[in-house]
Amino acid sequence: VPSMAGPVGAAGLYHLTHVATALAEAAGVKDVVELAADQIVPAFGPKALALMTVEEGRLQIAGYRGYSAELVARFDGAPLTSDTPAVRAVTTAESSFFPSFADLERAYPPAVHQDKMAAWAFLPLIVSGRPVGSL
Repeated sequence: VPSMAGPVGAAGLYHLTHVATALAEAAGVKDVVELAADQIVPAFGPKALALMTVEEGRLQIAGYRGYSAELVARFDGAPLTSDTPAVRAVTTAESSFFPSFADLERAYPPAVHQDKMAAWAFLPLIVSGRPVGSL
């Protein structure tokens, strides 16, 4: 993820306002995934994203970009009792950032480097003050 030193300029604020407006107008999860992939990914530089929602006590992959279908299938349906950073984001409503695989592995020893990413962020999705998924 690129460094964001200094204050956010007018262009950055415009972009955030545009994204916030588009999110407010999203008709469904597919729209949110498309918006995140098209607007958030280019603005902040991640190579991939997965949007997960809570359904029947499990994290379900609602949409993704940049990951293989095989990798996504491994994480789809993870129980909310799993010790993973995505589950932690939902159950604690707190974000987690890992600038290297070594950092991820220290926090989650069972982690296996299954993708080509160099850093990871796990963000809770909050609706009306309640976590409903993770990004």
